[in-house]
Amino acid sequence: MLFSEVDRGALAPITPWENLAWRAETESWIRAALAEHGRTPAAEGWRARVRRWSVLYEVPTFSRESTAGAAEPVWFKANPEASRFEAAVSWYLGREHPEHVLTPLAVDTEHGWTLLPDGGPVVRAALAARGSTTVAGYVPVVQQYAEFQRAVSAERVVELGVPQIGVKTLPETLEQIEAAGRALPPEERHLLDARLPDFASWCHELAAAGMPDAVDHADLHDGQIFAPGHDGHHRFFDWGDAAVTHPFSSMLVTTRVVRRTGADAKDVARLHDAYLEAWTGEYDRPALREMLALACRIEAVARILVWNRLFPGNASGSSGWAGELTEARDF
Repeated sequence: MLFSEVDRGALAPITPWENLAWRAETESWIRAALAEHGRTPAAEGWRARVRRWSVLYEVPTFSRESTAGAAEPVWFKANPEASRFEAAVSWYLGREHPEHVLTPLAVDTEHGWTLLPDGGPVVRAALAARGSTTVAGYVPVVQQYAEFQRAVSAERVVELGVPQIGVKTLPETLEQIEAAGRALPPEERHLLDARLPDFASWCHELAAAGMPDAVDHADLHDGQIFAPGHDGHHRFFDWGDAAVTHPFSSMLVTTRVVRRTGADAKDVARLHDAYLEAWTGEYDRPALREMLALACRIEAVARILVWNRLFPGNASGSSGWAGELTEARDF
């Protein structure tokens, strides 16, 4: 038995995990990919994390020459069809922007499989270890992320299958958004319905500013960013929710996270200003702040749309985003 632990979470996801033939195929692929890098997997101690949005393995490995000493983990991820593009995107980003992401050991773009080296502790764990969860710890993260967004070719990631949810075309998806909203719990649906009449005007106003779309991680929180490596750079990972849209949309999730740590309005403004610094040569600060506020409102709606694309008719997991539309917050 390779797997010593299987975490299925609180839900009963529909995944290929229970298919023994599929599991055997993944194990065989992992072994072959590791052999290309002079490594062999341990005979036991594999761990699996099974969710609707992915199946993840932690695989202890050793160099081919020796099985002595501590095992070095690698990570296998299998995406469902709606986010299968992650394998190709991870490969592309790892080759073109290795200072910002992990470079995969192997990918299978047909199956949506990715094998990644270990990235070390995530930001959440690193900040907790230092006894700090303040905004100061996130400032270098968002500064690097803005640099990354400006460097990545949006056109190329769209070619690789990442959905394009641009503010110019989002009003055309209003019927899809309304359909997605019908799957929400009643109070969430009410909140969404109350603000949808404003949605198109937000999109048109943001589009008029003329900022080009960029890659949006769409779930940029402290559990999906590695702490700085030996080169001082963070690495961003988990691209299954990614989209190409207004770059500032990324700040919705990040802002939500820092608020949960107790950040006040001044802290949030500091974080946003650090992120927006990358665009200050082209726009003045008040205009950038207004764009960020609009982008975050639009992203709250887009998150509901994206979840419905991944899991049609299933509202669980998307709840909460409609509330971002109604709260009087200065993004």
